[in-house]
Amino acid sequence: MANSKSALKRHRQSLRQREHNNFHVTRVRTFSKRVVKAIETGDKETAQANLKTAVKLLDKAASKGAMKKRTASRKISRLMRRANAL
Repeated sequence: MANSKSALKRHRQSLRQREHNNFHVTRVRTFSKRVVKAIETGDKETAQANLKTAVKLLDKAASKGAMKKRTASRKISRLMRRANAL
């Protein structure tokens, strides 16, 4: 455990940041699952609507630093390919 005052503060900040990052990544995961589920059931409108939201959330997570830019780009690409195959 951290001993100095600055290290304790840094630890508190890292805990807050982890929670914030987890929020973004969890939302991305939820909407990605919704897209995949809609694709599997063949519901094109729902898949497109959820895909739009998922792409927006992935871009936001990457810009906030919760996810690396290339990871977000890769996930967007894979979701788009699956959605376009419908």
